[in-house]
Amino acid sequence: MTHIQLIKKFERVLKKSLDTYFFYKIPDTKGLGGLRPFDAILLYHGFFYAIEFKVEKDTLKKHQTYYLQEVRKCAGMPMIITEKTDLKRLVSVINGTFIPDLNKKITGSQYKSPRKITNAIGGESMHRGSRLTGRK
Repeated sequence: MTHIQLIKKFERVLKKSLDTYFFYKIPDTKGLGGLRPFDAILLYHGFFYAIEFKVEKDTLKKHQTYYLQEVRKCAGMPMIITEKTDLKRLVSVINGTFIPDLNKKITGSQYKSPRKITNAIGGESMHRGSRLTGRK
């Protein structure tokens, strides 16, 4: 799967799953205007998501890591989406409609509450309201 195919697949899942949202793919500049901080932004119900798409063995570059960390410091939600990411599940977590399969044994590391988004950089989880309410 190519980088563009992964982005298009994510856009299709967004269109099917979310009611109103703003998604913008930052254009590839190829050296014009500096380095692109991340691939796309998503605004949904007042939350800002910085999204980086990675395919095959592609890894984060230093400037991408820096910008995603800066987004997190400002109460944004950085996400790294790969070919292995379950896009429907990810969107249901964003939407707050994720319901785990209770017939399946779920360990603490597999379960992600609908109110929490896993930080793609540090592996920590951050409650959506933690920056505003002081909760951790």
